[in-house]
Amino acid sequence: MAVNSVESAISYLTETVIELRNKVSLLEGTIQEQNNMIKKLISDTPLMRLWYKQDNEFLLPKAFITLDLVSSLAYAEPAACNLTSVWVLLLLDELQQFAYATELAGLRSNLTNINYGINITIHGYDDKQHVLLEKIIDHIVNFKTDPKKFETMKDSHIRTMKNFEAEQPYQHAMYQQSVCLSDAVWTRCQLLNAADTITPEQLDELAHGFVRKLHIEALMFGNLTRERAMAIANTVETKLPKDATPLLAQQLFLYREVEIEKGAWYLRSIANSVHKASCALLYYACGVQESRANVMLELLAYMFSGSCSHVLRTQEQLGYIVFMKIVRTNGVQGLRIIVQSDRHPEYLEERIENYIKGIEEHLKNMSEEEFLRNRAAVAAHRLERPKQLFGKASQLWSEITAQVYNFDRPRVEVGELNTLTKDELIEFYKKHIGPDSPDRQKLSIYVVSTAEGGAGIDYKSAEAKKRQPVKIQDLVEFKSRRRLMPQPAPAASVPRKGIH
Repeated sequence: MAVNSVESAISYLTETVIELRNKVSLLEGTIQEQNNMIKKLISDTPLMRLWYKQDNEFLLPKAFITLDLVSSLAYAEPAACNLTSVWVLLLLDELQQFAYATELAGLRSNLTNINYGINITIHGYDDKQHVLLEKIIDHIVNFKTDPKKFETMKDSHIRTMKNFEAEQPYQHAMYQQSVCLSDAVWTRCQLLNAADTITPEQLDELAHGFVRKLHIEALMFGNLTRERAMAIANTVETKLPKDATPLLAQQLFLYREVEIEKGAWYLRSIANSVHKASCALLYYACGVQESRANVMLELLAYMFSGSCSHVLRTQEQLGYIVFMKIVRTNGVQGLRIIVQSDRHPEYLEERIENYIKGIEEHLKNMSEEEFLRNRAAVAAHRLERPKQLFGKASQLWSEITAQVYNFDRPRVEVGELNTLTKDELIEFYKKHIGPDSPDRQKLSIYVVSTAEGGAGIDYKSAEAKKRQPVKIQDLVEFKSRRRLMPQPAPAASVPRKGIH
């Protein structure tokens, strides 16, 4: 009986070792595959850069093609921003003629305007993707404005901007955060003022200059050979005007975030006369994105986002819309808490800060077992593979557009996460989020309802405050006196885009 038990144990251990070896081998293969992605910058000309990866995971007759057409003209001024938006609407209208054929071919396409220019995305069955892409490029390069359609799309664009006033207060709060902290952003008021005077002739001029002063960054991923991807890229480049000139490297810099100084607390307050509800948004800046800081912030948000909603929404009954989320923009990250309620935003902030204050005690009282369980849950989520080719492609594209190129990010950051201790997480909280931190960088956004039955402007706190925030009245003045945060360092040595 004992002999059988020993043999069973040896057999079990042998099977376990083999299984572990297979998993290690699979992981090493994944790592090698991700590292090889860095070598997949297969074309880098002054006008166009192409990233390529053949799918060896989903094994479907599908592909994902996306291109950013970047031009310094697209966001140079409010009028140009409006013209680019209307241009995209007109292009989408023209491309409707291919909608039925596109559907039959099992394709999906999207054309969107971005701050840097225009994005084209095509995904689905790969055999006819190049045909659709060529049609789209032809329409962009040879664009000529139809005055009647221009007026229709212009009215639609203006109506969409005006309708933003009716959006929920929390949407206005998030917009105000972006306006305060992005170094290059045109306000909706500025865009609306410029939109009335744009003309078809101005759009023709912008489109003519756009395709002659641009840079294209592309990713082709899926059931494509290297040769086929190169052929598609070459076709796109040859369709550009012969007098097209590349952009300088300085014209391809990414936008940056305005720095909130250590120990600073700023407040931006706006009135809203549409909704009865008000909103408080609290943003705690946590610095430039880097692997260890990333996972500490993710672990903290994972641990407390549920309890934040439970305490502020369910127990204190402040309002239905309550959430805590990580915000990552322009290479910088932070923790954001939003509460939309009938109560005044200043009162909401007091309750949020009261909740924030209790996090440190909760962390200190947390058992090591519970901490490790939370850490393992975040690690498992981060290592979860995308279930579709589109999801995988989106991961790769986000690294490319951010110019960080950390294609092995899940493994790298989980490696950091697995060495994270509870004491380290507590110190991170105490530095960046704790109310007593001398280094905390905080921005508060109030959207105060002035509608009938709303919270109103006047509010007197029952609590004595140790300090008051610095109010942001003039955005230009505020930004002109702040430094800009740096972009994250690239994870791989990739040449900068543009002419040096």
